[in-house]
Amino acid sequence: MVKERALQGNGCLVCAGYVIDDTNSLLTWFPEIADELDAPDLDPRRLPTSQHNTSRKAAAEAGSADTYATLSWRCRHGHVWEATILNRVQGTGCGKCSTSGISKEQVRLVAELSGLIDLVPLTSRDPRLPDGVLDFASHRLTVPPEHKPAHWRYKDVEVDAVFQLPHGVRVGLEYDGAFHHSARQRDRRQYENDKSRVLVEAGILDLLIHVRIGDLPEMEAPHALVIAVPERATAYQQASAVASALSARFPEATPGLDAYLNGGTAQHEAAADAYITAVWGELRPPRRKPKKTAPPTPRRLSPTAPHTDSLLSPVSEPYRNPVNPDEIIRDYRCDCGNPEIFTAVQSQVTSGNTRSCGCLATQARQRPRPVISKTETHAVRAWAQQRAIAIGGSGRVPDQVTASFRLDQAGRGDLLGPDGLLDEARVREWAVTAGLQLGARGRVTGELWLDYSTKALAAGAQIKEAPDPPFGH
Repeated sequence: MVKERALQGNGCLVCAGYVIDDTNSLLTWFPEIADELDAPDLDPRRLPTSQHNTSRKAAAEAGSADTYATLSWRCRHGHVWEATILNRVQGTGCGKCSTSGISKEQVRLVAELSGLIDLVPLTSRDPRLPDGVLDFASHRLTVPPEHKPAHWRYKDVEVDAVFQLPHGVRVGLEYDGAFHHSARQRDRRQYENDKSRVLVEAGILDLLIHVRIGDLPEMEAPHALVIAVPERATAYQQASAVASALSARFPEATPGLDAYLNGGTAQHEAAADAYITAVWGELRPPRRKPKKTAPPTPRRLSPTAPHTDSLLSPVSEPYRNPVNPDEIIRDYRCDCGNPEIFTAVQSQVTSGNTRSCGCLATQARQRPRPVISKTETHAVRAWAQQRAIAIGGSGRVPDQVTASFRLDQAGRGDLLGPDGLLDEARVREWAVTAGLQLGARGRVTGELWLDYSTKALAAGAQIKEAPDPPFGH
């Protein structure tokens, strides 16, 4: 009805999942999940991809409420389990085929220990394993109800491996990796303590070994044996540490320990590789690089204005330097009257490092420098040496030092700073106020130092702030 579309917002029932056909069924969207359905009376072409395809009232009236309940599934290895369609679509699979509870590092450690002590086999062998390949999967141990803590959700606990020692001693192994057992996400130490205590009190194990990898929080468990190993330790180093700790607790537990330690290398790596290949499909999957579907889109180059003191005016848009693509260049025209187009790096023009086509540098070279006599130069050097002012050993004395010497000799030491030299900020402020041109990047040129000292001496005892041209403070 129009009212339902306009006021109530009702749309297409098929797209919303209320009506199932060939366009939105489980078989259409997830054929690999539909193939694992172990319910002959149900047609995957008429099943939804979630359990929210009808209202509860409509499902009850149609008598199809059981269609959206837990269904039976069978994996390609013959394992049967129950789950809802929504669980399967969200990624859950066969629990017995899952590798989420074990790791390759754990398998390598258990394989090494199985050559030193007897490994307790599982009650049901993994059908994925070929004949002759040992099963290193974890064990599920059922805790009796009288020993199960009230806050535990499950009656089964998982132990990575179980070993049988001489004289009937039964020990379990827990591989505590840095990812799942660090305290950054969740502190599992209390649960691990409860697990070791419950398994020992229930008589299922005599001891639980915790192999703590890397920089994990310290763990104190009275019913467990905690062994800390470095994060980069190999399977041989981990197995050596576990076997040595067991031998110290139970002297006759590992009769072949000395020969194993003298070997210096892992002895059961082939057995671990065979199990890993059968379960994971490959030992170490290669790192896949994403395929580039299209060439990268070039980044748009943004034009920036020249510096305020620049004589350059842009005549083109910025573009990349063909010789050095990392540089963004631009064509400019100089206001000095040069008809040639000048190409420069845009960032240098914007910052003021490049202000002209080269005419300013030519003018600076052609401008005559103030003449300073040798007599004054020797006097300035002696004055600077007396006040521990560092200058070069030969050649022309810096103009800042010469200007400071002139002011000091004229009794204007009040214009000098604590270091005995004329302050650069004072001279720059005076030059800007007087409308004089500074050097590149606001540098005070040698001519400005000497001009300031000349103006100060001509002004007498008090520097005027003044009229034409105004003089600095």
